[in-house]
Amino acid sequence: MSSQFPEARPRRLRRNASLRSLFQETEFSLNDLVLPIFVEEEIDDFVPIKSMPGVMRIPERKLASEIERYARAGIKSVMTFGVSHHLDGNGSDTWREDGLVSRMSRIAKDAVPEMIVMSDTCFCEYTDHGHCGVMHNHEVDNDQTLINLGKQAVAAARAGADVIAPSAAMDGQVQAIRRALDDAGFTHIPIMAYSTKFASALVKNDAILKQALTQIPLKRVADPSEMAGAVVSDELRTPKFSHSLAKSRAQVD
Repeated sequence: MSSQFPEARPRRLRRNASLRSLFQETEFSLNDLVLPIFVEEEIDDFVPIKSMPGVMRIPERKLASEIERYARAGIKSVMTFGVSHHLDGNGSDTWREDGLVSRMSRIAKDAVPEMIVMSDTCFCEYTDHGHCGVMHNHEVDNDQTLINLGKQAVAAARAGADVIAPSAAMDGQVQAIRRALDDAGFTHIPIMAYSTKFASALVKNDAILKQALTQIPLKRVADPSEMAGAVVSDELRTPKFSHSLAKSRAQVD
């Protein structure tokens, strides 16, 4: 109870709808939402994502019409996640002018120029090993990955992305991306880093996570915070994991 009670009674300002609307400090509307979309190249039709019931992978060729549909529904911002079929050790398709990252931003902005396009900036769906960066001696090379994140960010900005949204969880990623964007003349493009890892080095890739789980005692993952940022496929779902896997699903089945 506030030490100012009974003189201070906040309920006075909540007595009816008119007072509440006049004094409320927080409002929530479509203006506050970003729709994550998962776009796969070289497919013809929508594909259900098993770990996210009701969510579909969007064929790249249908992306424009989907963006138009979202705009008609009042959605003003999307975040693009690519499902690439062109993988290599570095995720180099992400910084190609004709790569999937660039194409998603270009298609979305061409379809609805006023749509805010946030480009997820990571590598786990573009590398053949599934990690979020460059691998050297079985370890993620943080600093080399920073260079590549900068290249990916610049490619997305050139293609029309309004916001760069890194999720690679590399140390120094925002600073590196900011420098790369500024050096390329994109000083006006903002960065929104939206991922974090707490007490785990696990990554957002099912294959790698399966391997990692065989080496981690169960007591290490009993706490949901241990699994922050990780994704487990349906066959790995057990009561010990079920409460910790509903967040941060950039990786799809």
